[in-house]
Amino acid sequence: MGKRSAKSFTERFIASIKTGAAKGTWFADRDLPGFVLRAYEDGSKHFAVRYRVKGTRIRRIKSLGTLGTVTLTEARAKAREILSAASLGGDPLGRDVVPTWGVWSERWYGRLDGKAKESFHARLLGLSPVMNRAAKVNPVETDPTFRGIRAKWFNRPLDSFVPEDFEAERAALRAKGKAVFTRWRAVVHAAFEAAVTSEIIDRNPVAKVKGDREPAPRTRVLTTEEQGRLVTATLADADPYAAAGVLIALFSGARRGEILALQWSHLDLEAGTAVLPDTKGDVPAVLYIPPPLAEYLKSLPKDGLFVVAGRDPKKPRSDIKRAWERITRAADLVGVGLHSLRRTFTTELTRTAGLKVSQDATRHQSETTTLRHYVHESKEATRDAINVRANLIPFPAAKTA
Repeated sequence: MGKRSAKSFTERFIASIKTGAAKGTWFADRDLPGFVLRAYEDGSKHFAVRYRVKGTRIRRIKSLGTLGTVTLTEARAKAREILSAASLGGDPLGRDVVPTWGVWSERWYGRLDGKAKESFHARLLGLSPVMNRAAKVNPVETDPTFRGIRAKWFNRPLDSFVPEDFEAERAALRAKGKAVFTRWRAVVHAAFEAAVTSEIIDRNPVAKVKGDREPAPRTRVLTTEEQGRLVTATLADADPYAAAGVLIALFSGARRGEILALQWSHLDLEAGTAVLPDTKGDVPAVLYIPPPLAEYLKSLPKDGLFVVAGRDPKKPRSDIKRAWERITRAADLVGVGLHSLRRTFTTELTRTAGLKVSQDATRHQSETTTLRHYVHESKEATRDAINVRANLIPFPAAKTA
């Protein structure tokens, strides 16, 4: 909770508090337990009252106003009125003060930017649709685990949660993969932290719940010979637009979402570039199109707005999964995903041109991301580099018999 005063709140004591932390430093009144003050780094000070509803785990907190808008005397009088009622077993603030998880999670989700809403937040909060609308035949349910958690928690007020509530879901979520619990925990933690910042609750019940260790990053990269087989199988595939998607991934290191969203209007094949208007970093970025890829794209008929054309010429294709499986079978490649091509691209570019060039080409925000997740040298490359270095060191030749 932060710093607590050892004195009663007086005007002199409160005036002595010059500043607090960015998220607020808490002070508690010694003579009226539950009467608190939160000081921020900008110098503002906010009164609040908090209590636990008798016989429950429910905690209540309510802002009483900012110093200057209300006086210390006014805030203390209001706090005493609320705390007195609570001490007699009542709940003077009522359930309407603290929203339920169902209400708050939807409100918090609504504040997220558009890209987050289209990605994993809806899934991890259990807000994804019950049926998979992309499936035209025999649609199936999606994410029943997260929807189940949402149903259990929906009517619970935020201040009734304790760490054990999240630990209780760990086993079921870990069954979906080690990384799932950690990512789910991060999203739920962010939702509760937003409630703390908004002074709806006074603590984040997820803060002491540790996430599982993330699995080691994937390291599969393709050899030069494997890339040759992949190109041969791609060019021979019956779907030239899916083939274009594979070649864009191989030659430019583009992400799947970037490939599927790429429009003909984004391309300047003579200059060998494509301007991506909406990237992972939320800023326009340049995708570099080398000559072999540019020549292939020039040969494609422009069937609609998107380079990787689908059935609807005005809408992006949802995926090229079936084509990818078909192409990798033909190329006799095992354990290779479409993202493996981005990893291969980054590793080879770093090796030949250095980390800065690789980071620019892959549009990573930091060098750490490039190094940790995408640069995976083979043992042969490491050995060759060591041998090259060794040859630079003067060393007498071995004597022959």
